[in-house]
Amino acid sequence: MTEAKAAVKSGRLRDGRILVMGGRRSGTNLDTVEVYRPEDNSWEKIGELTSVRRLPAAAILPDGHVIAAGGRNRNNKELKTAEIGYFNHAPIVKLSSPANDSVTNANNNRIELRWTASDIEGDRITNYRLKIGTSPGASDVANTSGSWRTSYTFDFSERPPNQTYYWTVMARDELGDWSDWAPTRSFTVRNRTPEAVFQFSPSKTDRLRDVSFVNMSSDPDGDSLTYKWEYRLQGSSGWKQFSTTKEPRVKFPEVGIYDLRLTVTDPYGASHSNTKTGLEIYNLAPEIEPLFPPSGYVTEMGQTKVELKWRANDPEKDGMNQYRLKIGTTPGGDDVLSISGNWITTYTFDFSHRNPNQTYYWSVMGRDVHGDWSSWSPVQSFVVPKQLEARVEHARGGRNFVGKPVVQSMSFSPVSRLLSSPRRVIKR
Repeated sequence: MTEAKAAVKSGRLRDGRILVMGGRRSGTNLDTVEVYRPEDNSWEKIGELTSVRRLPAAAILPDGHVIAAGGRNRNNKELKTAEIGYFNHAPIVKLSSPANDSVTNANNNRIELRWTASDIEGDRITNYRLKIGTSPGASDVANTSGSWRTSYTFDFSERPPNQTYYWTVMARDELGDWSDWAPTRSFTVRNRTPEAVFQFSPSKTDRLRDVSFVNMSSDPDGDSLTYKWEYRLQGSSGWKQFSTTKEPRVKFPEVGIYDLRLTVTDPYGASHSNTKTGLEIYNLAPEIEPLFPPSGYVTEMGQTKVELKWRANDPEKDGMNQYRLKIGTTPGGDDVLSISGNWITTYTFDFSHRNPNQTYYWSVMGRDVHGDWSSWSPVQSFVVPKQLEARVEHARGGRNFVGKPVVQSMSFSPVSRLLSSPRRVIKR
């Protein structure tokens, strides 16, 4: 008991509790009422009689009421009065779903909270109270009450994910007694990680062409995503960002093999990255254009050298670092000269020690800074003629002659001088 006493009256209530009323302690008669709970071996003081009663007569009535009659009062005089009390049991609430410590996905947007209540006396349940909080026992998220119900739909669509919520319910019976709060349960709204998925094409191309990306990323919660595209040239240490659009089209600036990475992030910071390898960006070789002399050029009489000129056309504007030159007596041949070296655009060919009346064929190729050689340039030719043949050709108005015209020197005398000179008579 909650206090030492004697001369009490006790009885068993319908729910199994033991009711103890009145009694005497230290020479004083008592009006206290308390109950004993066998299930947890505990005592609880629950009220007082209207009159002090030692050793009253008591009975549990069929409707659950308790009658206490007679006994002795505070002055130890016998009583002829009686009183009736009702020891009502408050309802008991049990939370049913979701299960404690459960997890739900953010894209569900709402969750159904369910519970039940029972009353040992069979009283009707009339009202409920519900609270939801971000810590046990708190009501900072929801605090609602009303007529009795057994479910509540909690909408968390506007709340951040990755949050644990704690909830509990209490109930009131028709006699106005509220239950205790039910043991608290919790559930967690989980934000799921998005998935980065992409493809690119072509897998091999040059620096002048676009690489196209197809983005197939998704978020299981339906959240919007942001995109971060990066590349890394194999052999280098760091990643470089090249786009934040969903499906970029880009040209890659350097020759080599690339790793590509896409990172997607949802509004709550969950992210996922996907890396692909094997994008090959190759270099376009240069082209060599002969400039001078034009094909079919005929050297001038007395000329012993010809200056060959060319230029490189690189589609990507790369620099040049090497050349090769060949000169032959047949198209594509190199029986006269075959040389190479650091890039130049002019070469002086000396043919003074070579036989005249010869056609020479020449071609050049070049290498850019990436190490790619051009094809041989279109073969060009020039002619070194013999002196006499050159004069005849010029006299005939030959079209291939480019050198200076050959003019024989002649001397003339005035007509008067010719007429005044003595005549020479030839006899027959």
